[in-house]
Amino acid sequence: MFKNMFKRIQGFSLVELSIVLIIIGLLISGMVAGLSLMQQSKLTGVIGEVAKYRLAISDFQARYFFLPGDLPNATSYWSGGVTVDGNGDGSIFYNGLLANEGLRAWQHLSLSGILPGKFSGFATVPPHGADPTNSPTSAASGGLYALLDTGTITDAGSLWPATLRNVIWLGATTTGNGVGSFPYTPLFTPGEAQSIDGKIDDGIPKSGQVWGCTDWQCLDTGQGNDTGKTCINAKVYATDFKYAGCHLVFDIIDANR
Repeated sequence: MFKNMFKRIQGFSLVELSIVLIIIGLLISGMVAGLSLMQQSKLTGVIGEVAKYRLAISDFQARYFFLPGDLPNATSYWSGGVTVDGNGDGSIFYNGLLANEGLRAWQHLSLSGILPGKFSGFATVPPHGADPTNSPTSAASGGLYALLDTGTITDAGSLWPATLRNVIWLGATTTGNGVGSFPYTPLFTPGEAQSIDGKIDDGIPKSGQVWGCTDWQCLDTGQGNDTGKTCINAKVYATDFKYAGCHLVFDIIDANR
């Protein structure tokens, strides 16, 4: 009798264990699915943000005939010392603390009413530090946008092409390294960067209207890799690297170029 009872109890325990394992499996599957949905939401949010900023810049050019930040008579539209004139040379140039065209660009877009929000137009960390008071944040946690002309990056070894000039730059902010808190720190895994690039452009890191790089100069070792193969490997996104290795740069598609 006791032997049969033990068998029934033992059998019931195995059933319970099976149910528990099934529940655990379902919970894990739900968590993985939830994380995947969160990731897709982040990437979709970034794509929408870039489209919004491209359109805002295009609208600004149509209205004022200059790029935001570069507008040479900005103070005639917005007086009282709230902003500074650009130099009108067609380049969004980081040219000093008070006349930082990259930061003024967001302020001009805001003052014009084209872009919601309020941006100070001033660098908090000289000479061109960006933070949420002067630049928009991103759906990608820790991400910050910047505007600049890659042609003004003259550091040794810089590989930005002449065909990619005024751009929307998206990365994580960094202090130090002589660049204040400009958002050039990697924000995306190579897989995430490839997904965004592929939905907007061609999915190739150093090609077309969207570039993915791991550093300020977009350096290359000579074999189509970045130094640590943390963003680019053999001229494609290094999708085997599962950590943040890329920042992204989007051509604003300048109407006057």
